[in-house]
Amino acid sequence: MKKSENTYQNGRISITLLFALFLSFSAISKPQYSFNVIKKGQGAPLIFIPGLITSGEVWHETMEHFSKTNECHVLTLAGYAGQPPLADAPYLESFKKEIIQYIDEQKLNNVVLVGHSIGGYISLMIGLENHPSIRKLVILDAMPHFAAEINPNAKEGFDEASAKQYMASFEAFDQEQIKNYRLTMAKSMTKNQEKWNDLVEWSMSSDLKTEAYSSHEMLATDLRKDIAKIEAPILVLAAFDYNEMYPQYTLEAATATYKSQYQHANMLQLEIAEGSKHFIMWDKPEWIFEKIAQFIQ
Repeated sequence: MKKSENTYQNGRISITLLFALFLSFSAISKPQYSFNVIKKGQGAPLIFIPGLITSGEVWHETMEHFSKTNECHVLTLAGYAGQPPLADAPYLESFKKEIIQYIDEQKLNNVVLVGHSIGGYISLMIGLENHPSIRKLVILDAMPHFAAEINPNAKEGFDEASAKQYMASFEAFDQEQIKNYRLTMAKSMTKNQEKWNDLVEWSMSSDLKTEAYSSHEMLATDLRKDIAKIEAPILVLAAFDYNEMYPQYTLEAATATYKSQYQHANMLQLEIAEGSKHFIMWDKPEWIFEKIAQFIQ
């Protein structure tokens, strides 16, 4: 074989190897899960699950605090805050299964799930599996059947027509009007003005179908009696802030509501964050740090 032919063949082999390596690297680097994960710290693992159409960035300050003593895994769920959505519903069941898969594949033990809002509901769903690696649950401002607080006669079952109606309600508005609506909602959910724009941006970059369907899936299923099966201890951190529009909703009323919702839990610790709106991690960060630290230790 001539020298030029050797050069050609060697070059061809090199290109083939590079292509094979590229395919191998692509397979390794391809995301394994529909959710995004940020990991920081060492120690017993904490898995942080955000609420509806919220980025894992909502846990930033909490992660910075606990990563000094724990291995923190902060998730952003599929379809929320710019994360690509799942192909189709059901969403919450898929989230649950995939988080359990993540725990298994990462070989995590003595896990504490920390979930906010719909993330807290997902944590209860996972807790019902009594997975041997789940040690404790921390639930921030979430209930096993929120629909009952909206309508005491709420029926179980996914209401797809209502979910689609929610999606259709946005079609009558332009982007600026939707942004203003999202800002109004943000102001009602946290006192921390610096975070309002974050909530607006996350909501604007979320998948509307995922938002509508996952929220209606939560409303569709009553876990109040089922949570009696959860073997892991549960810490519920509930928000309460006086609202002059609802003077009947006092601290005592809020406490009674949460006690009623969680009355069937076997090992429950309930704490009320007075003077906090829905995003307790922003409105009462030091309080959150203290309560979670005491519970997980």
